[in-house]
Amino acid sequence: QFSTLQLTAQTTGSIGGGALLAGQCATGTVTVTGVASSDALAVTPVTYPGASIWWDGYMSAANTVTVVVCAAVAATPTASNYNVRVIK
Repeated sequence: QFSTLQLTAQTTGSIGGGALLAGQCATGTVTVTGVASSDALAVTPVTYPGASIWWDGYMSAANTVTVVVCAAVAATPTASNYNVRVIK
């Protein structure tokens, strides 16, 4: 038996725009009421941040998702807001 999925979506403020060394990350947070560590997260940039840049998200506190934008090599990720979708 399947339960009904619930989707909650929020958008971060701008993350990126500053130079990062290889392995360095920029972060931003967004409030997502009711997010739990067992929920699935999908994080997508509004604007492509550039080659050699990766992003991810995690629940960092009650009702809070942190998005990390990291550089594989020294680079400046394009500043972007990030869409955060929580699937319950």
